[in-house]
Amino acid sequence: MQEHQANAQERIWLTYAAAEQHTALDRTTLWRAVRRGDLRVGGVGRAPRFHVGDLDDFMRGRAPARAPKP
Repeated sequence: MQEHQANAQERIWLTYAAAEQHTALDRTTLWRAVRRGDLRVGGVGRAPRFHVGDLDDFMRGRAPARAPKP
């Protein structure tokens, strides 16, 4: 059952509005990331979609590095 859920999650594509909610980023920030090539966008014509995995990877890359404990 968990494998089926994991496979279903891998296929999830989000609109700009849903991607904003998923990442808590503004549409302009997402657009800039796409323009820079930091974030991939799919879809047909004027219906861009973000893959959830790509959004999660992008957000992990934006996380500040933690300083090593002394």
